[in-house]
Amino acid sequence: MNLELLESFGQNYPEEADGTLDCISMALTCTFNRWGTLLAVGCNDGRIVIWDFLTRGIAKIISAHIHPVCSL
Repeated sequence: MNLELLESFGQNYPEEADGTLDCISMALTCTFNRWGTLLAVGCNDGRIVIWDFLTRGIAKIISAHIHPVCSL
């Protein structure tokens, strides 16, 4: 394949983990906002936890429903 084409669409991911976030319940799915400052985590107890990734603190907890949140 053409390496120039592959690199132009590539993502820059860190090579190693730089820390952890202690979630209040089991995380099933997660996604960052487009700026990488907020992390939404779908939990097995129906909650969505919004983390401020810059301060590594919880910004908001949303009680979505009683079933697990499997997709965001």
